[in-house]
Amino acid sequence: IWISPFNDDSTADTGGSGVATVDFQSSPTGAGEWTTIDTATSAPYTVDWNTGALAEGGYDLRVVVTDGAGNVATSDAVTNRRIDHSN
Repeated sequence: IWISPFNDDSTADTGGSGVATVDFQSSPTGAGEWTTIDTATSAPYTVDWNTGALAEGGYDLRVVVTDGAGNVATSDAVTNRRIDHSN
């Protein structure tokens, strides 16, 4: 699965320091236990997500953006994205 940031509001850039990292994270739906899928360090800030080892079920997704000055912003979660290995 290819994923990219969910909206442009998830930027931590203040004062022109630029985006340093974008951490893509998942959590079983509603658990709030976030695991980093992968980290992107250059535009267009995308990652590939191999879901083969994950249990089937719902997952929440979010991005955590850190700028060059260390400011951090977390996107709203995109909730209940289903992993189904039957196809």
